[in-house]
Amino acid sequence: MKTFFKFVIAGLLINVPPEVVNQIYVKRSVSGFIQTAIVYMVFLALLYPVKKMFNRLVKSRLLNALVWYLLLGAFGLYIEWNLLGNRGAAWYGQIAMFTFWGSFGLVPMVFTEQPVLPAIKKGLIKYCLPWGVLYLFIGNLNPGLGLLIWIIGSVGLNYLFILYFWQLRSGLVSGDLIARHPKKLRLDPKAIR
Repeated sequence: MKTFFKFVIAGLLINVPPEVVNQIYVKRSVSGFIQTAIVYMVFLALLYPVKKMFNRLVKSRLLNALVWYLLLGAFGLYIEWNLLGNRGAAWYGQIAMFTFWGSFGLVPMVFTEQPVLPAIKKGLIKYCLPWGVLYLFIGNLNPGLGLLIWIIGSVGLNYLFILYFWQLRSGLVSGDLIARHPKKLRLDPKAIR
């Protein structure tokens, strides 16, 4: 049960703050924000058992993470394009939406599933915390600019996701290798073979 709550909270922490800018600052709808937060909570709660089933089907950690991210990103674009009417967004907006929806599954995975990669967890926190504070603060002053900062930051978030995939691919994720080579797990792409 503890893992379930960590999964849902990690997903909410990465995906609810952008809705402050979108729903409250841009659309001026507190009720829209509350509804969206509830929908996200339910979505994450439903996503958790689906992820557990997916883990039984796809044993390779790299393939599991990569396909999971791509599936959720594609699902999210389908929702954005067909249900929310965001098909006409610029290419960088499309990447941000893909990343947003992919992070629904990937960020909780990083924080709740084995192998635990401390460098990726720390990297996500060090990146997302100042980025979130920045786009929320700027979004309060200028909602359009806050949304743009969120979009640019979302595109940049893919760098950490790529590092995560590289570390899974590198084979440095078994407990023995982590214990013997902790320095190889830093956020330096040159350290990843």
